[in-house]
Amino acid sequence: MSYMADDITMYNLGECEAYLQGKEMVRERYANYFKSSPELHSEIKKRMVFDNKVIDHEYITGSNGSNQAFEMIFMYEVEDGLIVKTTAIRKD
Repeated sequence: MSYMADDITMYNLGECEAYLQGKEMVRERYANYFKSSPELHSEIKKRMVFDNKVIDHEYITGSNGSNQAFEMIFMYEVEDGLIVKTTAIRKD
């Protein structure tokens, strides 16, 4: 949480409305997610850094107690050393 701006916004690609806004909302969501995902593991398959953006291709297992793996792309926008915005692309 120390890497997130107080006013962080989190989006899904193609959606105009953020699905999470503000550090406290993110903290609550992730605390619940980590609690329900004791076997969670994310492997960064590829990382690209472009200006103030970091783009990760992740391979995730153990989400919410499931043994089914999935992939995602997360783009992090950074200002003054803090993440101010994320955009997620979920593979169907």
